[in-house]
Amino acid sequence: MASPQLYMAELDLPVPFTQEFISLIPAQRLAIGKLMTAGAVLSISVAADRSKAWTIISAKSEEQAREIISKFPISNMIRYTLRPLFVHETVDMGLPKMSMN
Repeated sequence: MASPQLYMAELDLPVPFTQEFISLIPAQRLAIGKLMTAGAVLSISVAADRSKAWTIISAKSEEQAREIISKFPISNMIRYTLRPLFVHETVDMGLPKMSMN
């Protein structure tokens, strides 16, 4: 079984946001949270001008990465490009490690 590959999805968001798009944002945030908990989405960032977003997806294939994006409530309102990553490094911002002393 193939190990997961990381993909960078660059999402083109509608400019300006429509009311329909705005109404989907709460569901989108909930879906992203669930996908993050499942390990399918590692991160998401939105540009300050709200024209683009970037997300890191963990999937076994490009097809599976596209299936993950299709689960986004906003998927019918965006265009995106998907690129496999060679390196993706992050800083763990989780809870501090417990010390027993």
